[in-house]
Amino acid sequence: PHDSVIGVGKEMVVRKFLTQLPAKFEVATGGTMLCGVYVEIDERTRRATTIQRLRLPCEEA
Repeated sequence: PHDSVIGVGKEMVVRKFLTQLPAKFEVATGGTMLCGVYVEIDERTRRATTIQRLRLPCEEA
């Protein structure tokens, strides 16, 4: 789910972080997204020439 922290409801993660108490995490619900980065690198200089953010919606099977 794209409105989560690594698939867990963000409210639960923030509460655990702030209280430092053990908490049971539940899997978040909602739309799924594939996020990543596309990088082109110059072989001679080994520096990035293009950096593009990727955010693609995934269809549920």
